[in-house]
Amino acid sequence: MKAKDGSLNWFARPTFSMLTGEPGLYSRYSDGIILEASHFLLRKRSLLRFFHGKIFAIDPRTPIFQAMNRCFYDQRTERIRTSYLKLAKLHGEPFVGKFLEDIPVSPEDFSPDVCKRISSEVMELENSADPQILLPPYFVIEGSSDPWFEVGLRIYEEMSAYASNVYLPLAISRQLLGDIDGLKSICHELSRKDIPGFAIWPVGFDEFNSTLSELMGLEYLLDSLPETRVLLYAGYFSILLCAITGASFSNGPCFHEKRDMTIAPPLEFRPRCRYYLPLLRQKVDPVAALVFYRTLADLGIRPGLCEACERNTLGNGYEGIAEMPEIDIYEHNFISRRREVDELSNSRDPFDLGLEDLRSLLDIQKDLSHFRSMKHLTTWIDALEKLSTKAHNRY
Repeated sequence: MKAKDGSLNWFARPTFSMLTGEPGLYSRYSDGIILEASHFLLRKRSLLRFFHGKIFAIDPRTPIFQAMNRCFYDQRTERIRTSYLKLAKLHGEPFVGKFLEDIPVSPEDFSPDVCKRISSEVMELENSADPQILLPPYFVIEGSSDPWFEVGLRIYEEMSAYASNVYLPLAISRQLLGDIDGLKSICHELSRKDIPGFAIWPVGFDEFNSTLSELMGLEYLLDSLPETRVLLYAGYFSILLCAITGASFSNGPCFHEKRDMTIAPPLEFRPRCRYYLPLLRQKVDPVAALVFYRTLADLGIRPGLCEACERNTLGNGYEGIAEMPEIDIYEHNFISRRREVDELSNSRDPFDLGLEDLRSLLDIQKDLSHFRSMKHLTTWIDALEKLSTKAHNRY
């Protein structure tokens, strides 16, 4: 279960309100679990019962306290979410006082004594889950000269003084992700430190709407940081980059391929579950999946359905896809992602495999007019071709 250099491991992030049978899917298909600290604080006993021995890490997710926003409030009651209030109380001051007054924390709030106390409290919570690694509190950074970068290193050093399995989380702003020189400065600074691993969160990154420079920046970060790397984000292209660079990844099974501070996992409400279309490498509404399968049928193409889909289409045809119970959509998404991970892991050259796959998808896009713009394919292919040139020049 433990992430190792060169291995493509998938660490799933459970939803907040799990369905009956959902925990078993995480244990069956993923390589481990990463839990949000606020989720763990609320449901510690049940989560330990479900995932004992499978927890890779507890994510403190402290960047949310840098940017106070509506994600703290339950959309149904307009009251502060209990999970975030517990998270603030775990960290103590300055988090609690500023949280209750809707004031973001600042680097000046983190004296050496505060960093020491916070790291101790968080480490105690995480150790109670018996995780494979520890993640200290961390914050979004804009560059190596950003005061938040120094705060994050200070808290990391406090925690790593008491444990050897502490990874350094890096929450990279979207602006920084597209700045290769800025990323080089950070990687140079970190290469001089003895850090066993990194957990990377590209904040606000959305691979379907990313620029070429952002994709190249993500690859540079994954390829340049030493030791083990876990990407706290995953759509298909990002997983492909992980396979190419020898990193692992973490994501949830059903909702979105975007992680920002304005999106609030753990989910204390359940949006409509989204269905993963392996051929398109994206999640869509189940009704859109039905339209897609009908389009394939008109083209004379028979999709390879997983066992969860076959159960629902038996006797119903493709209409059964639009009516699938959420737990079956979950199972389909897990099966599809597991197949992708295994295919990339077993490939001698995931780079060529991914490039061939994307070019094939680009060729058939003219027949998929019902679906959203697929301009991202051109950007993804451009990024892979640039990486090919980069690798050629290196050798």
